[in-house]
Amino acid sequence: MPRRWQRDGIEFHRPLLGVSGSDIRDWLALQRAEFVEDPSNADQRFIRNQVRARILPVLQAVFPHFRDTFARTANHAAQAQELLREFGDDDLARTSHAEGEGLVITQLRALSRARQANLLRHWLKTRFATQASAAQLEELLDQLAACTTRGHNINIKVGSGLAVRQGGNLTWYNP
Repeated sequence: MPRRWQRDGIEFHRPLLGVSGSDIRDWLALQRAEFVEDPSNADQRFIRNQVRARILPVLQAVFPHFRDTFARTANHAAQAQELLREFGDDDLARTSHAEGEGLVITQLRALSRARQANLLRHWLKTRFATQASAAQLEELLDQLAACTTRGHNINIKVGSGLAVRQGGNLTWYNP
């Protein structure tokens, strides 16, 4: 979970994400501050509570510094996600057809397979609010790699619609 994010024009912050719940409760007790414990936190029907009750104590016993390590890893993952978004924005600007008719296949194919995958995920998410399954994305990448002649047709299900070759462009639509 990110330390901060934006949704519907509102910016959310979680400044205490790296502080354990027990440390926060201890601090509140020292301050004699009243607080409310969410009753759903004790409900073992929720997986998050099973993890808290069963897995985290074992991790703490075996690997006492796991919280710091996990927090550092989460920060690295958040930074990596931001880089992927930046690359996606840059690659999308560079490969988009001038009239907004999808992505120019020759420019898309000039990218590494990893950048193609990132660009396609970014394009689908930002332009069409959909996402490809791993199998759909791999098939689309394979089709793009094989797309070396004008006659190569692409028309495959991707996310909630279809990725289609139209001339030299890759387009997407929801029939």
